Amino acid sequence: MAAGSSPQLERHSLELESFDVGETRVQHYGLLMKKPFGHKSARWQKRFFIVKEGFLLYYPESESKTFEKSHHFNIHPKGVIPLGGCKVDQEYITGPHKYSIKITNSNFKGEIHVGTDKREEAEEWLKALMEAGKVTWRNAQLGENIITKLEEKSEEMATEMKDAIDKLNEEASAREIETEKKVELEALSAKLEAEKRAIEDAARNLREEKDTAAQELNQTMTAMKQIEEEKMTLEQRQQQLQQEKEATEARLQEREITARQLEEDKKQISNTALHLQQDLEQVSQEKAMTESKWKEERKRRIKTEKRLRLAEDSLKRLDRALRDSGIKIDLQIETDVKNLKEFFEECIKEEQYEAQKLDILRDAVRAKVTYSSETKRLSKGGSPDPLETEPSVDLPTSDAVANGGPKS
Repeated sequence: MAAGSSPQLERHSLELESFDVGETRVQHYGLLMKKPFGHKSARWQKRFFIVKEGFLLYYPESESKTFEKSHHFNIHPKGVIPLGGCKVDQEYITGPHKYSIKITNSNFKGEIHVGTDKREEAEEWLKALMEAGKVTWRNAQLGENIITKLEEKSEEMATEMKDAIDKLNEEASAREIETEKKVELEALSAKLEAEKRAIEDAARNLREEKDTAAQELNQTMTAMKQIEEEKMTLEQRQQQLQQEKEATEARLQEREITARQLEEDKKQISNTALHLQQDLEQVSQEKAMTESKWKEERKRRIKTEKRLRLAEDSLKRLDRALRDSGIKIDLQIETDVKNLKEFFEECIKEEQYEAQKLDILRDAVRAKVTYSSETKRLSKGGSPDPLETEPSVDLPTSDAVANGGPKS
């Protein structure tokens, strides 16, 4: 019985020794080529892998140097593959990585492929992955059952040993001639006792290592939950930044549209101001010309009116003199006087018409200025701009002309 139990204990001891590698607290690590998950024709990429308590964690290639320096693994891997219950097979394929390892699981949607160019390295990884795949909840329960069975077996062996010793003692007291057999039984008893202690020590070590593995498994699960929460937070932050980016771009587009509109308004205002300046200059020129013409016309009218008054007075005196003289007026002279009188009346009417022409010219200039201002205001669709207000032209009226000019 003792000879049959020793290899089993040695095998369990070897399996438990693989759970820790130096100060790193991991089972295996190194660089491998990884094929992207779910893509048949995708390009292989180099990643840094760590086997830790039944999980395969992989990082960017640069994480290898950080791990070699600190001997502590990063709790934020690029990906995590649970190895519990996985099937790990070695493939020999034709390509840049001829030593490939395939990891499959009924719960996975697809296969995971990692590879290397070195056969020894592939065999080490294959062994590490297969050993890590044994760390499952079911295997943990199985180890506890084995410990219980070993304890029960130890109690049975102790009972058998006690029965055997009692029996040997009875036979020794009855048969003193069988002393050698009793010595052999005592030696067998000592050997069984030693094996019992070894079994108890192994069971105690298994229980302690089982508790340690369970604690590390719980820590790993907690770290996985934290990683998932941080991932969700980062995704939410990314969505928020995307929304802020879209809102900022929309505001920038609105500002660009507003800037273009302002630039167009600026050009329109500049053109309007230029037109107003030109109109103002034209009105000023027309005003100056009108005033000059009015002054000349006024001088001419004053001179003409004086001449007309003198002629009219002469005509009246002539008519009165002829009537007072009692001389019979020749019909031809009377006709000439009448024609001369009509001539003077027509001259007066023409002077009145010329005075009205000045009023018409003044009204035309004012109408032109008003029409220009109203047209520009209506084209902009708003109230008149202060820049569009043009000075009014102060032209003399016909009454002012008749009375001798504008009043100051």
